[in-house]
Amino acid sequence: MKLKFRIIPVLLLFFVACSDEGNDLYQAAKNMNTASAYGVYLKKYPQGLRADEIKDSLKSCIEKDKFEEVKRINTIGAYISYINSVNPERFKQQAKDSVNSISESDCFRKGKKESDLYSLNLIVKNYPEGKYYQRAIYLIDSIKISEKENKFVPDFDKSQGIFTDQRDEVRYKWIRLGEQVWMAENLNYKTPEGSTAYNNDPLNQTIFGLLYNWETANNVCPDGWHLPSDKEWDELENFLGGKGIASTQLKAESSLWENSESQYIKSCGFNALPGGDLDAFQNQFGNIGKFANFWTSTLDKNNNNAIYRFMKNDQTIVFRVHYDIKNYNSVRCIKD
Repeated sequence: MKLKFRIIPVLLLFFVACSDEGNDLYQAAKNMNTASAYGVYLKKYPQGLRADEIKDSLKSCIEKDKFEEVKRINTIGAYISYINSVNPERFKQQAKDSVNSISESDCFRKGKKESDLYSLNLIVKNYPEGKYYQRAIYLIDSIKISEKENKFVPDFDKSQGIFTDQRDEVRYKWIRLGEQVWMAENLNYKTPEGSTAYNNDPLNQTIFGLLYNWETANNVCPDGWHLPSDKEWDELENFLGGKGIASTQLKAESSLWENSESQYIKSCGFNALPGGDLDAFQNQFGNIGKFANFWTSTLDKNNNNAIYRFMKNDQTIVFRVHYDIKNYNSVRCIKD
């Protein structure tokens, strides 16, 4: 009987100790309420007593971060992509309200002020009976004529700017880094074959652009741009201090990077986001939130593999590795 009573306090101490597992880290994560903080907890206590609760909180944070990115883009197309994406219930009504708040007049003002064909084409598509319909058609024709006459050619001698891909009239940010001019966003041009959105989700396409196999990547950049070579990536990394630390400047300052050491990220404007990849042999998407993968135009000695760069959420290195050309990565184009 005495032995029995001695065992009970030991068991009680055991359960108290278990119940207090990671309590300080748990409280810190809940107070910060960020994807990175929850990720740190799960990394240390993946099977902890509060792991399921933290996983739910992490999922909620990631969904919030995605919606914040959509709000930053702030176009009808971005909100519709979000509404049609997988499980958008938490912010679905906000997205619908945002679509309704972007009125015909808003689109026209943006289109006129910025010569933005995308906004003007939204008027033609969505407001055929509207007040600005005829004026939008006139402006579209005028802008196209002016662009052909080189009146709206971007000045690539500047440090940054915006250009329009004439194939689908999508606008991209660009940035000058050293002697090079790079796109500051992932390419998002849909091809008949060889391109896909991560998990076939239109929201991922809106945020991260498309993934391409290597053959398509070599031929998909707009006129005047090309897929960068291995040496051109070397030049970029060296300009930013070497491949050992370059990703701290190449990454976007975004919580879409899971468990990242965000305090070390000082973005130069390249704005790399972790769009993941597609293993074509297993038909499996992976690494979204963790890896930003970019094809180069350079084949290795084995012609079935090409060199690509990738950045990892918890590393400062820009990795140089090989990948089968049938797999899918993101594309960043560089100016000819």
